[in-house]
Amino acid sequence: RDWEPIAMEHLMGKSAKECHERWIRYLKPGVRKGQWGQWTDQEDYIVIDAVTNSSEQPFTRWSDLAQRLPGRVAKQIRDRWVNYLNPNINHLPFGRKDDLLLWEGHKKLGKRWVEISTKSFNSTRPENQIKNRWYSALFKK
Repeated sequence: RDWEPIAMEHLMGKSAKECHERWIRYLKPGVRKGQWGQWTDQEDYIVIDAVTNSSEQPFTRWSDLAQRLPGRVAKQIRDRWVNYLNPNINHLPFGRKDDLLLWEGHKKLGKRWVEISTKSFNSTRPENQIKNRWYSALFKK
């Protein structure tokens, strides 16, 4: 498909590449999204098995794994691993110590959530969790 005319005619300010990526990730028929896109135990098992048994560390073959999970795209699978399935993730609520680490990390690094995750939390809190905590009304009180 030639995405250039579509971008120019329908999506001012978006590149052909951005249009193509949006189609692949969200609009293409068969891609699961919303509540109907809930993850099954079998899908979780496939992701966990592929990532933990891969000789490649860190795992980066998300597109290959997407071929084994009909209706899923690489970004969805990576996000599922990074934010939920990774056994190193701390799923407990943020405590005072965590909030202090976040505060100090933000003071040094600004809104570079990935760096705060690795440098302040030793990658035990995913960047999305850190960003959401920073912007939560509870944290700002």
